[in-house]
Order: sequence, then C-alpha cells, then structure tokens
Amino acid sequence: MFELPLADGITASFQRFPSPDNGLLARRPPSAGALPLCPAGDGGFVCALPDGEACWIGLTARPGAAMVLVGVLAELSDGSPIDVLSGARLSGAGTGAGTGGGLAAVQPVELLSVPPSAQVAGILRPGDGWLALCRESRTAAAGGNTGSPEALAVRLHLVVRPAPDQAREQRSTAVELVDGSRFRQECGERVPAPSPTVYGGWRLP
Repeated sequence: MFELPLADGITASFQRFPSPDNGLLARRPPSAGALPLCPAGDGGFVCALPDGEACWIGLTARPGAAMVLVGVLAELSDGSPIDVLSGARLSGAGTGAGTGGGLAAVQPVELLSVPPSAQVAGILRPGDGWLALCRESRTAAAGGNTGSPEALAVRLHLVVRPAPDQAREQRSTAVELVDGSRFRQECGERVPAPSPTVYGGWRLP
C-alpha cells in the first residue's frame, strides 16, 4: 500500500527524496515517488525508508471529505519526542525509540486543518527551515531543536481529531520508519527504486 487512511476521504503518503547531507531542508523537495507501507502486528504500520533517503508527508483530501485536524508527532532515535509541525520538544512524553505506543495519548502542539490537502516537509526549525525525516545517521551535525546529529526520526504518530470539535477523542496511528531489509522481512516485498515518474503509488509535486 502507498496511502495510509486517516479518515473518510483523507489519506497520508510518505514521499521520498535523497536525504540532504546535513539533514536540513530550506524548502520541500520534489517527490521521487511514494514509499510503501504495510500493517504491523502492534496495530500500527511500517514504512520503508531506504538508507540515503528522507521523506515528507503528503496529506490528501478527496472531494467532499469532512474536515479533520491532523497533528504529527515523532519519536526520535535518542528517545525524545517532538511535535513535527511546531518543532517543540514534548518534555517527559517519550518512552524511547523501541516502543510503539508512547505518544498515543499525547496532545499535539500544532494541528493542520484538512481539507485542503497539505504537505509536511519535515520537523520545523522556526526561522531555519526543517529537519528532514530520515532514519540514517547524518554526516553533519543538525543542531537546533533536536540537539544531536543522531536524533533521527524512527517512528511517526499521525493524530486525527474531528473538526471543529477539538475536545473529541483523538486517534493516533503509529508509522515506524524501517530499512529495506526489515521491510522485506515484515511485509514480504521489495522496496521499489526511486523514480521521477509514478510507480504504483501517489507521486506528489
């Protein structure tokens, strides 16, 4: 599968691109195709993210879809949680990179209204672009919000609330970023090569 259902008529896709050497983005890169996903045994999903690649998140709303509020949280490889849309640290909320449900009940700092369709380039660095969503070690220190070049995203949580009633219970879907070997082991399929054209999934501009 190349799209993750979030609500009726609203999906998320993970659009691949070459990881920047220093891990930083000044703008959202063009997509080289959607990355494949498959269900995981813990109720979440795994998403293939090969070495040397990063991804941004495409939130797509079909015509007539009811509005929802979407937040994105990340568990980093150093065990710390962060709000992707604001870049804010979520002190005390994390449980480490090896757990699946540590952020399930955490409230996002910032939310996007979808529709309209939207794109999430990476972890916001206020006034300084974004930190790319990738799981491979950096070749240069990223600095800024994450504090370490080894603080890489290993698991994302996409949080959805019905709008406009923000008090209603949120749903959180965990997506673990894994290398090609583990994806093949867990999902039984290879990761397609990057392509400038569509390869079986959505390719967003």
